[in-house]
Amino acid sequence: MEIIKLKPDSTYEETQKLRASVDCLIFDKKKLATKDSFMVDDENFDIRKQPLRLAVMSLHDLDSTWNILTDRFRRNTMIIAPDDEVRDNPEIVQFLESQGVALLMTKRLENGKLSYDGLVRSLTSLRFNTLLVEDKIDMIEELSI
Repeated sequence: MEIIKLKPDSTYEETQKLRASVDCLIFDKKKLATKDSFMVDDENFDIRKQPLRLAVMSLHDLDSTWNILTDRFRRNTMIIAPDDEVRDNPEIVQFLESQGVALLMTKRLENGKLSYDGLVRSLTSLRFNTLLVEDKIDMIEELSI
């Protein structure tokens, strides 16, 4: 899997071009506060080819008003959360299912972070080849730099 990291000083146009060229975008709750829709916003882009939006977070941080959970591409969103939180929060899981949002459980390591190797294996098994890291991801050590 090819992993591309978005530069912090990327322009809006550069970000849109990168988003249009990848299978998945990955970000965490810090980026969700920006009210970004995390989609390709280009009238010349085939909207059926929107990249999958992967949000890495604790289920306890979920905000039901976020764009990714309410917009027309919400079914193209996957929340990545620790497996123990998914097991312990059936009401949150039910809410996500009612919105059409997918959920990917990932093992939590001893240091509290999520397993990078497990995440990459899961995404590769889903036949995703390119991943755009929108910002450092604090919950995944390899993507927190």
